[in-house]
Amino acid sequence: KEWPAFVPPPAPTGAATKATITEWYIGRQDACMIHDLELGLDGKVYAVDIQPEMLQELSRRCEQNDLKNVDMVLGLPHDPKLPDSPKQPGAPEKTEGTLDLILMVDVYHECDFPYEMTAGMVRALKPGGRLVLVEYRGEERWIPIKPLHKLTEAQVRKELGWHPLTFVTNYPGLPRQHILVFSKNTAP
Repeated sequence: KEWPAFVPPPAPTGAATKATITEWYIGRQDACMIHDLELGLDGKVYAVDIQPEMLQELSRRCEQNDLKNVDMVLGLPHDPKLPDSPKQPGAPEKTEGTLDLILMVDVYHECDFPYEMTAGMVRALKPGGRLVLVEYRGEERWIPIKPLHKLTEAQVRKELGWHPLTFVTNYPGLPRQHILVFSKNTAP
């Protein structure tokens, strides 16, 4: 059986001029190192994990490949610690984030506190910014992944529906995974 060719999801709000993204699994490299990532002069990638060992490994690989636009961020199980995402005690609540795109590949289903993590990500997104979740399809029984590690589109849409996000599309392009694209609502 021939699998359909991967077609990348729609571009975010204009920050990325070109991006070639390969599949990454922290702890092992599936295809090849992230490369050809052009984010413009002020572009930056925030690599977030709640395990310091994973960030150390990714940092080592970025250094090996001379990637200087990647900042390692040690998040918490309930807070991604992205720029503009944590509420500071006594500070007014920020509603305008700075990030154009947050990409989570096979991660959302692992969140112990998905509501709180999503709230932190939404705060970090600027209006119109994209949140993209790539998750194994829970609707497909033939996919050889434990049900605990799969999500249905309906499940994700219901969970993220509590946040100021608009569902954009479930981008068809991967044979086993959803590519669920959400956009942060703009202020009225």
